[in-house]
Amino acid sequence: MRSGCRTTLFSEPVKAGLCFVQAMAVLAVFAVARSFGLLGPAVISVSLLTAALVLIAWSAGATRADLGLARAAMRPGLLYGAAAFGVVLLVLVAAAVIPATNGFLHDSRAQIGGGRLLYEIGVPIVLLTAIPEEFAFRGVLLGSALRLWGPWRASLITSALFGLWHIAPTLHTMSDNREFAGAAAIPAPGTHVTATAPARADDGRGPASPCPCFMPRGWYRRLPVRWPRSTRGG
Repeated sequence: MRSGCRTTLFSEPVKAGLCFVQAMAVLAVFAVARSFGLLGPAVISVSLLTAALVLIAWSAGATRADLGLARAAMRPGLLYGAAAFGVVLLVLVAAAVIPATNGFLHDSRAQIGGGRLLYEIGVPIVLLTAIPEEFAFRGVLLGSALRLWGPWRASLITSALFGLWHIAPTLHTMSDNREFAGAAAIPAPGTHVTATAPARADDGRGPASPCPCFMPRGWYRRLPVRWPRSTRGG
């Protein structure tokens, strides 16, 4: 290391490892508390979680580039997220208009006005779900994992952790869907579907790439397409 250069998370594996472990511990505690309904108002619990992760990253000496937030790398990240958004949106629209699959997207709670819909997308989903999750998994965890294991293993490990993070909310969501009635009953919040890009753009060192695929369940019922119910038996 050159004299006078700032020490970054990437230059010290020990700091990267400590950052990864600490972030994992905080997220695990949060997930357990969420599963048991102990978090209280989302705006408070999510703010505390984000503040804890910021403190962990700061104490490890992480820079904006380490967290995927370098200004120069924003454009490829936005392009990557937009492409992922298009793919996921296409799949969801296809599932919505096909009679055999549109029942899986049903939720009567989506029968709300335009103003309420914008609020649900902008506040609970974007501000209190997507942004904190992206910072946690594509920023702090992925940033430290890249230094520990390299792009491929870091992307696989953090993507797997991201999937595990969503097990309890997904089971809760399934229990509210008539197609999955009785499949699960876990007291965890979850009223929407989110999809994010599996890793950062480029080789994993580019910007965090949130894919803004935030679909309130039942959104497909607002589509102008209406398919008749199948009259076939079975």
